[in-house]
Order: sequence, then structure tokens, then C-alpha cells
Amino acid sequence: MRESKYIIDRIADETEKKAAALIAKARDQAELLIKEARDQTRGYWQGAEEKARREAAEEQKRAISGATLESKKMLLDARRRLISKVFDGAADKIRELGEKEYESFIKKLIIKLAEGERADIFVAYKDQDRLSTSFLDDLNKAIAKSGKNTVISYSKKDHDIYEGFVISSGKYQIDVSLKSIIDKHKEVLEADVVRILFQ
Repeated sequence: MRESKYIIDRIADETEKKAAALIAKARDQAELLIKEARDQTRGYWQGAEEKARREAAEEQKRAISGATLESKKMLLDARRRLISKVFDGAADKIRELGEKEYESFIKKLIIKLAEGERADIFVAYKDQDRLSTSFLDDLNKAIAKSGKNTVISYSKKDHDIYEGFVISSGKYQIDVSLKSIIDKHKEVLEADVVRILFQ
């Protein structure tokens, strides 16, 4: 019986040793798994934190870009309004010319534009009162003096203009209304106005 107790004790002892070894191995594996999980979690959080930083930086760039674009739009709009004021002021100066200055202004334009033997002018109703009764005779004399042989007469045809005039012959028709004068010069002079205003 002693032998059986010895065998049982030995089996129990070996079982305890194997169990202790298994427990130690399981504990080591658990610690390894916990370490790997911590490392993965740390890597995940570091990656997530880096991604969040990148996204925040990109969002900030977009916001700054949007704000910059909006401020440029506002500046451009303000410049356009200021340029319009300059050209509106020029139109007002032409409107405010006295009769003699206005006649001289129109004569210069017509002499410059007149071509051919005959041409007609239609003066806007609003401006007809600003011209003297001798305007047409004075105009034709000034054209002849300039070396051109064009004879100007008043047009019987009505034109839809508010201010200024239309000069025409069989070959051409030129709108010299105040709006067309300003628009034409606006295209040509806008770059100069911008340079002067915003230096």
C-alpha cells in the first residue's frame, strides 16, 4: 500500500508541477497578449491622433483659403464700385458742361468720326436744347477746315438714345451716346484707373 500511496503522491506532485508550469505558461501568454494589445491600442491611438491632427490642419487650410477668397471677392467688389464711381463722375462732368463746352465736345467727336461726302447726326432729345441754332453750320465749317469734305445734316430717323448722338451715312452708323462713350473709354482706361486708384 505504501507503493500505491507513493505512486499517488508522485502523480499528484507531477500533476501540480505540470499545472504550475501550465499556469505559468498561461500567465506568460496572457501577459504577452496584454502587452501586444496595449501596443496595438497605443499604435491605434497614436495613428488616430496623427490623423486627427492632419485633418484639423487641412480643415484650417480650407478655412483660411475660404476666408482669403472671400476677402479677395470683397476687395474686388469694392474696387469695381470705386471704378464705377470714377466713370459715373466722368459722365456727370460731361452732363454738367455748359452749352459752348458741350458743343465743342460734340464737334470734336463728329469731326473725328465723319467719313464720306454726307453723314447725318441724330442728337438725343435731351441734348438738343444744349446746341445753338448755328451748331450745324459751325460744325460743317469746322469739318471743312479739318480737311475733310463731309457735309453733316440732321437725321430724320429717330434713334433710341438718352444722351449724346448717332452719326450715320449709308456706309456706317456710330452710336456716340454718353453711355457708349463711357463704356468704350471704360474698357480702354480701366487698367489705368485701377493703377492710379490702387497704387
